[in-house]
Amino acid sequence: MIRDNLFDFWFNFVHRHRERIERGDSVLQESDLSGYFGKRFEILVRDDLFNHIPASNRFDRIGTWWHRDKEIDLVALNRDSREILFIECKWKTMSFRDAKRELGRLEGKSEHVLWDSNRKDFGLIAKSIDKKEDLRELGYLVVDLEDFRSLIPGVPRTPET
Repeated sequence: MIRDNLFDFWFNFVHRHRERIERGDSVLQESDLSGYFGKRFEILVRDDLFNHIPASNRFDRIGTWWHRDKEIDLVALNRDSREILFIECKWKTMSFRDAKRELGRLEGKSEHVLWDSNRKDFGLIAKSIDKKEDLRELGYLVVDLEDFRSLIPGVPRTPET
């Protein structure tokens, strides 16, 4: 994957459809953009935003995990304490029910990760999550864009309407 956002967008959308764009045709589909933003969001969380989550200082390694048809967006490890944190990243607004279902799937996928852990935690990072506090009370790490606005110094909060 191309690291630079501009070049990545160019090669994913503009270069591929250049002739149609030059003719004035509409080439971008909302579903294409949603999938693209989802992948870029995973990279943004892994490379930048994860470090702003208070729990992140417990971990010394972070990356993705996959095996056959199963993939986990982020897996953070602490090799000394044998802790492991599994996180799914979703570029969408999630209801409490959808978030709980996604966390359940994540717990199922985590059973396939071969790691002798003393502690397993699970988390969800999304564009927006309803009833985040209820999920946190169940023991999950739950963070959305509004949380990042308060976690990162200098990022303005969304004005209340």
